Amino acid sequence: MILDSEHMEQGLSAVSSQSPIGMAAGVAEFCTILEEFQNRWRALIHEMTGVVSR
Repeated sequence: MILDSEHMEQGLSAVSSQSPIGMAAGVAEFCTILEEFQNRWRALIHEMTGVVSR
C-alpha cells in the first residue's frame, strides 16, 4: 500500500475538527500511517543495502 493523499486528508481533517474524540482518532490514525510508512521505508533501505552489499 502506498500512502495516498486521501488517507492523509482523512487523518488531517479529523485532527482539524473541533471534537477532542475526533482529534484523538485523527492523531492515532496519522501515527499509525506514519509508523507504517517508517517500517516500509526501513524495509526498502534494508532491501537496497542488502542487494548492494552482495
